[in-house]
Amino acid sequence: MAVQRWTPEDAAFQLAEIVADARAGVDPYERVMDLFGAVAQASAAILTRWDEECGRARVVAVRGYSDEIVEHLVSEEFAERDEGYRCLRRDSGRPLRCWWDLDFDYARSKTARELLIPQGFRGGVSLRLLSRTGTYLGDFHLSTEARQFPSPEAMQVLHRSRMIIAALHERTALPGGDDVLPGAEHVVLIRPDGSVRPLTGAAAQVGYGELIERVRPQVGGADGGFRWMDRGGNWHHVLLRAVRGGTLVAACPAELPHGLSPRELQVLGQLGLGLSNAQIARRMRLSERTVAHYVERILRKLQVASRTEAASVAEREGLKLLETG
Repeated sequence: MAVQRWTPEDAAFQLAEIVADARAGVDPYERVMDLFGAVAQASAAILTRWDEECGRARVVAVRGYSDEIVEHLVSEEFAERDEGYRCLRRDSGRPLRCWWDLDFDYARSKTARELLIPQGFRGGVSLRLLSRTGTYLGDFHLSTEARQFPSPEAMQVLHRSRMIIAALHERTALPGGDDVLPGAEHVVLIRPDGSVRPLTGAAAQVGYGELIERVRPQVGGADGGFRWMDRGGNWHHVLLRAVRGGTLVAACPAELPHGLSPRELQVLGQLGLGLSNAQIARRMRLSERTVAHYVERILRKLQVASRTEAASVAEREGLKLLETG
């Protein structure tokens, strides 16, 4: 089975939903564990929160670790003496490190040698959670069964996502800025009464007012992803998702994938509706031969063998055109 390749954009959309639900009172931590366990291909993970009153870390969520490992990861001994964690404490500019991202062989450390490796873990990553002002909030540790994981791409996703996890720890209003939702410039919640509540600090991005008006008619309908081109000719990936309190709209700048052209994207959208070449030709005022050429190129670019497979890829990746007037 192929392993999904995660990008900051992918994580942005899932984090956006977690943020919206957390604001409505839904505990986000199990979903964070699911998301980043998949990103890092981790078989074990633990989230801790620093308790200032008692001066120690407390477990927020854990899976896959033995009680012995959990006890060690929240101990003062680990915080003070573990070679890898000490690198995190010394260098606040690099708040996460994995086994292959160190200047020494972490497999030779006491934690790895005596606890992690004997229980089947040969790789992993630790993320020290800090607020925007640098206050220590807790830790996120993930362990993998293969030493090469997390991949460099997964490390980028984790790095770009660190502030959202920290913000969920604080349970306060989310800070503004591009790194709140990695890659997403604009995230809003459209309530059932039609009012709009910004979920990031980018409430007045140029052109996004037009986007909100375009998606309003679809609020309350099925979840989905779209591709939208603003008036400046820039492409965006747009997600609509029903959450508690309304419909989440997240927009992220993104070029069309797979080398698709705007016209091919239009034809692909028609394939997703199950239309024949003749029906597509009538709708788009093209010849059947021209549509056939477009379909042939689409299948080749998506590396699929059938129209049904192409429609499946389009649904999964949000390759549907959000038409503009």
